[in-house]
Amino acid sequence: MRRLTSPPGQRKSPKSWRELISSSNQKKETATPEMTSSKTNNAARENGGRMRMMCSWLFWLIGVVCKLVFMAFMTLFLCEIGMQLIEKQKKCNDVPMSQLKNDLKNRVYGQHIANEIISKTVEQYLKRPKGHFFLMTFHGWTGVGKSHVTNIMAEHLSSHDNGRATSMNLLLKNGKQEVLGIETLKASILAGVNDCFVHLVVIEEMELADEAIQRNVTGALMDLKKALTKRKLVVVVITPSGGKLINRITYQALTAGILRREIKANDILPHLHQLPDPWFQEFTKYDLIDQVVPFLPLERQHVSKCIEDELRMRKDVDRKRYYQIIEKTQQNLHYFPQNDQRFATAGCKKISLAIEMAV
Repeated sequence: MRRLTSPPGQRKSPKSWRELISSSNQKKETATPEMTSSKTNNAARENGGRMRMMCSWLFWLIGVVCKLVFMAFMTLFLCEIGMQLIEKQKKCNDVPMSQLKNDLKNRVYGQHIANEIISKTVEQYLKRPKGHFFLMTFHGWTGVGKSHVTNIMAEHLSSHDNGRATSMNLLLKNGKQEVLGIETLKASILAGVNDCFVHLVVIEEMELADEAIQRNVTGALMDLKKALTKRKLVVVVITPSGGKLINRITYQALTAGILRREIKANDILPHLHQLPDPWFQEFTKYDLIDQVVPFLPLERQHVSKCIEDELRMRKDVDRKRYYQIIEKTQQNLHYFPQNDQRFATAGCKKISLAIEMAV
């Protein structure tokens, strides 16, 4: 057969629309590798950008959460510290005066004047602003309760020291005296002083100390009076000075028909303020003494209560024998004056030995 061909010069007929679409798709499918690679890179960049943005947001969110957690922790920590400070401040100001008053009333016998003065003046001192120590002098005969009262005060005032007071005995055990300098004495007094709590310092044997020691104690207290600005300090000087004077006034009142509980502080204090002891005159001269406290001599009924307290502490004594032992113990003690036998010579000081003899 003979193939038919178009005559030369004759135009080809235009392609149909289906052929045009098919031709366009073939061109797209036959895109160059460079074009394909470029599109892939663009897609990768877009995905990488999205990932970086997501990571940035994630890190920002983690940072915010960590800050919130840290702030919450610090808030709780500061609140805990604040509560501790508040509790500490309450303890600083919360001296159990009611308990101190009750213990003085129930555990100290025959000393209504001393109990009343100590309760009132110590409470007033604790209400003052910090900045000045409070000094009391305890005067009385042997065994009347001066040291016993300081121990009770220490239980309530020096609670941070487990009820202990700083005791300064100005005489050494072997009877020899060491002249302590002012700075050494100041350091001894301030050894247990705390910025918060009330501290109790007890000075003994002032009347027996060397004159040089007495002067140094006076100088140390004078310096502390100026330097003590933010602390509470109670100083007690225990001395038998004035004991005979107190005994005489008490005896005269009792023989005149005055009841013991009716003896007033004003019946004794004006006489005590005139004591001739050099250390007492120095203390008075430099206005170091805030309160003079007299202790009355103990009578038989007071000594009986001391004996009963001692027996309660012993587990080897039959309670049925208390009355009998008290009577025997009383017989082993000495009393004065000779014609009356009214006051115990050693107070309650030698009761333990007397009980041993009675048992």
